[in-house]
Amino acid sequence: MNLFWVLCALLANHWCLGDDKDSELCTSTGELPAPDLFLNATSVPEGEIIAVLCTAPSEVMVTRFFFCKDGAPISFKKATSQNARYIVNALPKNTGQYSCGYQQKDAKNQEKTSALSVAQDLILQSGSNQKIIYGVVGVTILVLVLLIYLLVKKVLCRQLSSRQDRVNTEHIPFDYVEETAVKDNSRNLASEEVQYATLMGLHQTVRSPHRNTETTTYASVTPLYMQPA
Repeated sequence: MNLFWVLCALLANHWCLGDDKDSELCTSTGELPAPDLFLNATSVPEGEIIAVLCTAPSEVMVTRFFFCKDGAPISFKKATSQNARYIVNALPKNTGQYSCGYQQKDAKNQEKTSALSVAQDLILQSGSNQKIIYGVVGVTILVLVLLIYLLVKKVLCRQLSSRQDRVNTEHIPFDYVEETAVKDNSRNLASEEVQYATLMGLHQTVRSPHRNTETTTYASVTPLYMQPA
């Protein structure tokens, strides 16, 4: 029974990674022109899905594609067109240098291998940058909420104060208002009379200046008679 599972494991490994020659594909120089490798992103946050696209020259009949990571084969794709796609989940274990190649079988069933594509690096963005961004966004939202709360509170306080003043005015008795108005008018009249009296006193003082009296003194003159010679 154990031998059965061992055989199944060996067969599965053969179908997934091929024979021992396949392990050398990612280090060989190859005989055919190199394909092109494209990554939709090379620096991504953790958890993103990355598509690795391998495209062979149009004049070549491709049998299968293979993808390499850090110099080791990770996937084989049967060719149905001139390109193949490999999906990578952006995790720390999947970061590294990716490349690809293809194989071709001729009429004599001879297999030829291409040169490897130019390698592309897959890098995860630092988690600290994401934390900083999330922190800034969180603080901004809190500040906006606080400002809106203070603004609404200020408006409500103004409305409440205005309403309270209106209620207090409506509850003042009419007799009290009339009596207060009469007292104010009497106080104003008394003030005006005092001011008028003061002004009249000043007017009389100004218009009655002190007059200097001039006295003419007449001296009696006795005529002098001439004495006889």
